[in-house]
Amino acid sequence: MNSELSIFIPTYNGKQRVERLLKSLLLQDIPTPEIHVLIDGSSDGTEQLKTKFPEVAFHNFPNGGRAAIRNKALSICTTKHLLFLDDDMLASTDLVRKHIEFHQQHQNSIVSGNGFRNPQNAPSIFGSYLVAQEQAWYKPRGSFHRVESDKYAFTSCNVSMPLKVMRALNGFNENLKDGEDFEFAMRALQQQIPIYYNRELMAWHEDWPTLQQYVRRNAEYVQGKKRLLELNPEYNKWLKVRDKRALAWHKKFIRSVLARIAMSDGVLFSLLPKSLKFLAFRCAISVYSVV
Repeated sequence: MNSELSIFIPTYNGKQRVERLLKSLLLQDIPTPEIHVLIDGSSDGTEQLKTKFPEVAFHNFPNGGRAAIRNKALSICTTKHLLFLDDDMLASTDLVRKHIEFHQQHQNSIVSGNGFRNPQNAPSIFGSYLVAQEQAWYKPRGSFHRVESDKYAFTSCNVSMPLKVMRALNGFNENLKDGEDFEFAMRALQQQIPIYYNRELMAWHEDWPTLQQYVRRNAEYVQGKKRLLELNPEYNKWLKVRDKRALAWHKKFIRSVLARIAMSDGVLFSLLPKSLKFLAFRCAISVYSVV
């Protein structure tokens, strides 16, 4: 076992996802690190996977939410560093090695790696839209940079840090149901703990929601972010959230029509060219994610 880093996989009813991720982690190009699956009150029998993966530790806890289940790592981890991976990811064969090499060069730092979807696996036109949006996001930012107020990039789906850093930050805020990773990063920046974004740390998300599922998730995310800003208005200097300018009535009408066409996913939608389908998706997310 590698003593430098332990992997922690929080999961809630994600048995099939966990199995797929574990298979990829056992193909790492360095000795297998400690792997811990943190089961957040699941009812799908995730712990039964220990018969297939005897080298992996499975831990059952009462359901407490994303922040609480991640914080369980604080009482389990015995290595210098810990790496969190979402259960719906696939790890590249060099993922663990590159995380370890990063920390050898940047001590007492946090690093967030790739958390995007694999463009080759997009199962639908909406999946292609999600890939296009992700690519548009990361192209101007480069593949590696230190996270600052004008270059914010952080996600806990593929993130590693020294155990002592997570302890110094007292883990994730268990009072938050959403936005807990953002709040965690804000506290780190305020305490001048370096955070880096490195897309070379490659793990693909294998999460392909429908438009309807994505809209529901986005509405929850928007609500969580609004609540976070109510509690901590100073975070807005990182988020840079501004009031949207008022739209003319005809633009509102067009956006509403396109949103309805996208959500219906009917014959009319199928007749739209790709560019208009993408515009319809964007309108639907904007219109129906309002909370």
